[in-house]
Amino acid sequence: MTNRFTATEKWNDPWFCGLPPPYKLFWVYLCDTCNHAGIWNVNWPLVKFHCGQESFDLKIFTDRVVVISTEKWFIKKFVLFQQKILSLDELNPENNAHRAIINILQKEGILRGLPAPDKGLSRGPGKGNGKVKVKKDDGTERSGKTGKGIFLPPALEEIKAFCIDRKNQIDPETFFDFYQSQGWRVGNNKMKDWRAAVRTWERRNKDQGRPAGGNGKVVNWDRLIEDRLGKIATDGMIKAMMREMPQILWWKIEQFLKKRYRGSNGTAFLRIESELIREKQDAGNLNSAICEGKTEAATVAAP
Repeated sequence: MTNRFTATEKWNDPWFCGLPPPYKLFWVYLCDTCNHAGIWNVNWPLVKFHCGQESFDLKIFTDRVVVISTEKWFIKKFVLFQQKILSLDELNPENNAHRAIINILQKEGILRGLPAPDKGLSRGPGKGNGKVKVKKDDGTERSGKTGKGIFLPPALEEIKAFCIDRKNQIDPETFFDFYQSQGWRVGNNKMKDWRAAVRTWERRNKDQGRPAGGNGKVVNWDRLIEDRLGKIATDGMIKAMMREMPQILWWKIEQFLKKRYRGSNGTAFLRIESELIREKQDAGNLNSAICEGKTEAATVAAP
């Protein structure tokens, strides 16, 4: 393992000082045993050997750690501190040390794309580009000058903690699975703020759907699902129900099927969901092609 910088000021940091002794040791252990890209390979038996315990409340580290999987964690500010940069988008692909870090972070899904090397990137470790970078609470890092940022998908534990704090009725696992299957996109756009997405789900859950028939009434989707799929749920019936509902509420059908039929329709739901998403994408591509055709026709017809 290569030598690395350590922050001696942590012993005066209120957050670190407020940690119980085992948590202090665990944090130092994480920073010392992660790789040069801030990725820690989870090894609980070794943690227990060094720290005396292997059970820790992840919420304490929510703002500092991203749980990539059960096998890997990402320490958010490790690279920033070691490379003396203010944001991950200052990593320079032309710098050998930075390039190695970029490759690892892209492989783990932490980093998705960087500006071109001639767009104000740093020219070596520890050298910034003079731009002011602000760490946002929504999981992105933004540049005060360019407005660009890198979105880090939240861990399931982060979503659970946020939903508990807001005391909403959102199922964190359903929320996580839905956007994970969408590549953390909202429509055709990359997600910028997952907490705002949770709040959107709260508002839609409160309304339980959308106005029906133009008469201003609100559809009670839970009751409608019960009425239509409560006794029997064929593929055609499930698909018809999903086509009628907003896509953001499809999880209600999945949840209902799992409870009512004890998972027997889980595979059917996932298959139908994929089919409908593909239909929407094909329809969107067709509309785009039609619009482009009309534009070209208008251009040709113009004098």
